[in-house]
Amino acid sequence: MLDTKGPEIRIGKMKDGKQKVEANTIILIHTTLEKFQTLEGTSTEISVAYDMAKDLEVGNQVLIVMVNYQQLLLKLVKDM
Repeated sequence: MLDTKGPEIRIGKMKDGKQKVEANTIILIHTTLEKFQTLEGTSTEISVAYDMAKDLEVGNQVLIVMVNYQQLLLKLVKDM
């Protein structure tokens, strides 16, 4: 396996500064600027400053380093 640097996308604020996420948790990722500025993330819901929904497809994998495991994108819902 070759480790090449990919894009780094920062997540928004987290409730209490951090959250514990259990294995196999489904995490909802909000990609709008409004959510990035206002949402306090939880163990099941986070926000990012980049609208990655426009670049992802169902079945893509998203590596979330804050929880150190891979999530399989099963459903993609774009915020309106």
